[in-house]
Amino acid sequence: IWLHPKNLVYGAGEGNYDRFLSYQKGELHSGFGTILFSYGIIGFALFMVFFFKVIGIKLFYNLLLLTPVILYNLAHQGFRTPLFWGMLASVYLISHEKLCKHSQ
Repeated sequence: IWLHPKNLVYGAGEGNYDRFLSYQKGELHSGFGTILFSYGIIGFALFMVFFFKVIGIKLFYNLLLLTPVILYNLAHQGFRTPLFWGMLASVYLISHEKLCKHSQ
């Protein structure tokens, strides 16, 4: 990210990381860093809007529940795993179920 800051606006795209000559070959380990570098500020902002729309119903409770997952994704690329998306879907469904029960 520091060596190629021009890619932060529009993003560098996913894959083919060998085109970035640096001291280390390969991709970023951080999930959030990968989204920022690969899809730019606009893509990162869209992802964050999506993320907060999913967990925003009970924001504090859901953030507390997802804290280990968020911390993991700061240091590792966990967005590719189906387990992450399954957990996010579960949090969304449980939040909506509780909301629907309270409104009846």
